[in-house]
Amino acid sequence: LYKQIFLIVGTSLAVAPLGFGMSAFYFLPRERDPKRRAQVVLNVVLFLLVTSGLVCAALVAWPGELARLLDEPRLAAVAPLIGVTIVLWNVGSFLEFATLANGESRLATIFILASQISKTGLLFAAVLGIGSVESLVVAALVQGSMQVAVLFAYLRSRFGRFWSSFSWPVARAQLAYALPFGVGPVVLQVQLDAPHYFVSHEFSTAAFAIFAVGCFNLPLVGMLAESAGALVIPRVSELQSRGELREIAEIAARMVRKLAAVYFAFFAFLVVFGREFITVLFTEQYLASWPVFAVNLLLIPLALFAAGTDPVLRAFAEHRYFFLRVRIALVALLVVGLWAWTAQLGLVGTIGLVVAMTAVERIVTTVKVWQLLELRARDIVLFADVAKLAAVAAVAGLVAEIARIGLGDAAPLVVLGVGGLVFAAAYAAAIAVSGVATRGDLAIVHEQVARLRRLVSRPAHERTL
Repeated sequence: LYKQIFLIVGTSLAVAPLGFGMSAFYFLPRERDPKRRAQVVLNVVLFLLVTSGLVCAALVAWPGELARLLDEPRLAAVAPLIGVTIVLWNVGSFLEFATLANGESRLATIFILASQISKTGLLFAAVLGIGSVESLVVAALVQGSMQVAVLFAYLRSRFGRFWSSFSWPVARAQLAYALPFGVGPVVLQVQLDAPHYFVSHEFSTAAFAIFAVGCFNLPLVGMLAESAGALVIPRVSELQSRGELREIAEIAARMVRKLAAVYFAFFAFLVVFGREFITVLFTEQYLASWPVFAVNLLLIPLALFAAGTDPVLRAFAEHRYFFLRVRIALVALLVVGLWAWTAQLGLVGTIGLVVAMTAVERIVTTVKVWQLLELRARDIVLFADVAKLAAVAAVAGLVAEIARIGLGDAAPLVVLGVGGLVFAAAYAAAIAVSGVATRGDLAIVHEQVARLRRLVSRPAHERTL
């Protein structure tokens, strides 16, 4: 029931905004007039409020439809609360976009971390204090209310009385820019969520639970991609306006390289220790999720393609319809395939179909971006370190697999802990031997280690502060 509730919330968070909040990354860096900047943020807030409000109204008016959609009668009772949660989370989600688009990346980092910590704390408090699914929805409501309050305080401090500066021409320009891109993420979310709805209908509740756990989303992967993209998009947009295509390609390559260092490590580690990972998080009851989880892991390296191409596609606004047409066509094929063959494909085949469609989309989009940046075959050297990082992760994974075999029948938590240490050591050693780490990378590591040492050397009361 918990998975079903937050499946609805997650789908709504992706669909209702239609990507309108991302328009701030395009308009705020180019706009210098304070009044027009205030108009930009007001338009986003109003758009999010209206679109998510329509979803909320539908859930309040027809709660039984939600129960029928997922074949779960208990959903009808909490449908109105889910609707209000969707409104608060949608509007509050603009906080991260607003701060990044306004060039305050450090403050955005604080907001992102604080939001994740408070959400986790509230959900844990609900579980430990009350222990019902309804209490989790209430905790989500409280989290959304807090984020909306912080959002309005931030907008008031940076844009003044922004609520009194509505402009229809500015809103129309934002719509014209954002909707073609916004429909793309909506279609992507349909691509990711559609299998859950089809599995919920075609299989038992237990099978849906197994499938949902197998499709477990690693939060850090998404957070890294979104944060990196949000920082790069304004810079790429600025460079594109000056026609500096080579610099755009180099920035995209550097971003992909940094993400690959984390993504490939996650992928290799979870391929080796995925069974223990599932057991520790979800208990042995969900070990049947491993085959689904293993196939779903392929989305991690595929995410690198999206991370490298999305900022470029957003900067080349005149080509936005190409991306949209490709995604709509592939998702239409996916939905038809799920409609016809979900029962025959089974749980593993269903997620395999999703991964295959995602791979096709990533390849087609990457080829298009390559053409937009006027790159040649020889320019593949820009991404040479990505291939090296993949090899490094594979070597570390092989070492970790040997360690896993050596641990034998040890408890899953022990295998995960010891295996994690072995993998980390092997990964660091392989990076050092391969020479993939640049002087700049090493300088960053040394700087962070020095900061940590200075922190540890301080008196206890200063460390706490």
